[in-house]
Amino acid sequence: MKQILTYIRLEYKRFFKLIPHILTGTIALSLLAGLIAFCAENILSPGSSDDYKVKVALVIEDDSPLMEMLADMLKKSDCISASCELIDTDYETAQRMVANNEAAAALVIPKYFAESIQNGTNLPINVDFADNSTIIALILRQLSVAGAGTLSAAQAGIYAQYDIYKSYGLMSYDIEANRYLNDVYLKYVLERGKMFHKTPAYPTGNMSIPEYYKCAGISLVLLLVSISCPTFLCGSDKVFENYCTSKGISYTVRFFTKLLVLSTFCIMLLFIPFHSIIQVAVLIPAVICSNCIAVFIYRLCASPSVGIFAVFIFNFISAFLSGYFIPVSFLPKVVQKLSSFIPAQLILKQVKYAMNGGIAATLVLLIISAAAFFLASLTDYMKRKGGHIS
Repeated sequence: MKQILTYIRLEYKRFFKLIPHILTGTIALSLLAGLIAFCAENILSPGSSDDYKVKVALVIEDDSPLMEMLADMLKKSDCISASCELIDTDYETAQRMVANNEAAAALVIPKYFAESIQNGTNLPINVDFADNSTIIALILRQLSVAGAGTLSAAQAGIYAQYDIYKSYGLMSYDIEANRYLNDVYLKYVLERGKMFHKTPAYPTGNMSIPEYYKCAGISLVLLLVSISCPTFLCGSDKVFENYCTSKGISYTVRFFTKLLVLSTFCIMLLFIPFHSIIQVAVLIPAVICSNCIAVFIYRLCASPSVGIFAVFIFNFISAFLSGYFIPVSFLPKVVQKLSSFIPAQLILKQVKYAMNGGIAATLVLLIISAAAFFLASLTDYMKRKGGHIS
């Protein structure tokens, strides 16, 4: 037991001599993760879509002072100015813009429109939509149809109320009844903010894009931190390994020691983004799983340089398929189903759980760690058997 403790102490000492090189590699990985997060946030951020406005060609053929006032109110309306860009133009230009998909729709207000409202003839406003099938055009078309239906229902109600009161000689109550109907109809118009509200939708699920890529960056560092210490993880020379075996320090002990030392370093790193002991403790299964897989891959390789390449390729592909760079929702459905079985996806899920709650993957990570431990031990046994190492 004393020899095992001495071996563990020596491994810690050997590892911490490599700290400057390991930190340099870790900082490089962190910068890479930060660059990916920065680029992805600017591309996927819903804020980029907030600046987009639907272009609508506005043709006002009525030049009355009342129409000028109504047009000014229309342009200054918050709900319209926030989502639409009204372009003042003539009828021919508006039709050409719609035909060329330069505008999603053309809104044509005819002559004597304001006068028609006053005398009850109610001239219609023509709305011509572009023929393209974009989601913006479809939504705008449906909103216009819904608005026309609401207006028709309101007009029908007011006219029906007037005809009924006139037929039954109740015109003395018409003003009060008309005021009541106006209150009913205007209630839905003035409270449209309560009926329709904007909810941000992220391709990253219930997490904001910055939070998601922070988790992805932390997970990526955990996956690739092992490439900063290949000589430590690849083991010592054959003579020293034979000596350790002769002293009762088996490969299992050596594997566990390397895992313990590297995991200690990773846990210390996790206190930088996470300042809570509980959050860091939740991430221990993810750390163990990542390091077990790394040690296993290094054990399969013939040299540290080959191990670095193998660890990088395996973890980079796993990270890509698990949505570290592009959210899984953008990937094909086959890849989405496949990613749920990849250790990198489970590590990301555990980091997201530590940061924002949700579903943990603790048990599965520990099972994968045990499997990697067994395979690494089996690989070492086969190598010793093939090389006649006592």
